[in-house]
Amino acid sequence: MTQLSLQEITIPVDGMTCGGCAASVERALRKLPGVARVMVDLPKKQANIVYDPNQADLVEFQNAVQTAGYSIPTSEITLDVAGMTCVSCATHVGGALEGLDGVLSAEVNLKKNTAQVAYLPALVDVVKMKAAIEHVGYRVSGHNGTELGVEGVTAASPAKGEPRFTTERFSRFKKLITRS
Repeated sequence: MTQLSLQEITIPVDGMTCGGCAASVERALRKLPGVARVMVDLPKKQANIVYDPNQADLVEFQNAVQTAGYSIPTSEITLDVAGMTCVSCATHVGGALEGLDGVLSAEVNLKKNTAQVAYLPALVDVVKMKAAIEHVGYRVSGHNGTELGVEGVTAASPAKGEPRFTTERFSRFKKLITRS
C-alpha cells in the first residue's frame, strides 16, 4: 500500500463500555485486508481507520464491528428521484449514492422512481445525497412534485416482491473483480 492510496475515515461504534470492548473492535478492524491503522476512542465511541479503499470498504467495517459484538448506528431513507427512464439511469443514481462516504447501500427502484439508501448519519446527510444525484443529472423531489425537504424523505420501502434494480450487488461484485 502506498501512502497515496490510503484514505481515513472515522466511524461511530455503539455498545463499547470498557477498554476490552475497544480492543475487540480494534482487533476486528485490523484483521481486514487493506487496513493500515486503527485507533478506537472509547470516550467518543468511535473508530478512526486508515485503509486502502481498493481492499476494504464501509460495509466490511460494519460487518467486522458486528462480528465483534458491537454496532455502527445506521439509518435508512427513501428518496424520490425524478428523471430516471431506464436501467442505465438507475445505475447512475445508485453509483452516485454509493460513491459517498457513509453510504452502505443504495437500492434504486426504477418503477417507483425511488432510491432506498442505508447510510451512517454521522458521515453523510440528505443534502449530500441530493447533491450527488443532481451531479449525475437527476433531481430529488418530494411527494407530489415538491422540492426536497422533510417531505422528500420517506420511510416507505418498495412492496415485497416488486422488481427493483439493486446496485449494491453490482458494485460489490465490481469491487471484488477489481481487487483480483
